[in-house]
Amino acid sequence: MDLQEIYLKGKKKLLKSGIKSASFEAMCILKFCFGVDRHELIINPTQKLDEQAKLRFFDLILQRANGRPLQYILEEWEFMGKNFKVGEGVLIPRDDTEILVKTAIAHISSIKSPQILDLCAGSGIISIILAINFPDANITCLEISENAIYYLNKNIKLILSDFYGKGSIQVIKGDIFSEKTLHKFELFDLIVCNPPYIPSEDIKYLQKEVQNEPLIALDGGPDGLNFYRMLTKKWKSQIKFGGTLAVEVGKGQASNVAKLFEEADFKNISIKKDLCGIDRVVTGKNE
Repeated sequence: MDLQEIYLKGKKKLLKSGIKSASFEAMCILKFCFGVDRHELIINPTQKLDEQAKLRFFDLILQRANGRPLQYILEEWEFMGKNFKVGEGVLIPRDDTEILVKTAIAHISSIKSPQILDLCAGSGIISIILAINFPDANITCLEISENAIYYLNKNIKLILSDFYGKGSIQVIKGDIFSEKTLHKFELFDLIVCNPPYIPSEDIKYLQKEVQNEPLIALDGGPDGLNFYRMLTKKWKSQIKFGGTLAVEVGKGQASNVAKLFEEADFKNISIKKDLCGIDRVVTGKNE
């Protein structure tokens, strides 16, 4: 079986399992297993392949057809120009979060050596992009999951290994609902958070591959707003005067989250849309 035959067979399997982007995903897995891109598939479709690599390819195609996320199969995913390592137990980076990062950057762009806290830090996509944009920033990542912390530390090491900023980035294991955790910290210029925000009952209706992501990173409680209540009521005390709380929200949640900001007496509350035009980020000032 040559390169083209194996690609077409893998694509057909994915199509039969209902994966709409079967061509793209089969190509990604082909490249992962054999190191070839689409250009090589076109110019050299009949090249012979290693038998062990073939077995691995079809095993991964089957895993994907059964709902394992493509990102876990490839062991990494791109976010804002950087490749982040991901795997079971960590939330997969999504383009939706780009507006949260860009909003955070705008809010601290004029602050020298900003103090930043990334709550529910996951794989570190927010913290690491902020560290690259603000070399003098002091960034703290808070995460409760051991699996996520593994990838967080791995990404800091891999992506920031050649990064010689004057600031720092540290990882702390902790629960944002714990008063003990809350009082470990000094005050911050920015608290940024992409929390779990899917209502508990809605999780069973998610796509099969999303259900393979960690429940702890998805479940936001009965109405999806549990984390926002904690952030606005308790964590506001950890924001400097004039500092910002910036959060990502789920579709249809922005107005309810903005109301929680109002009830907690945040000022200059703002809602920003993501790349698809969905209200995705809520910010407020501690003034």
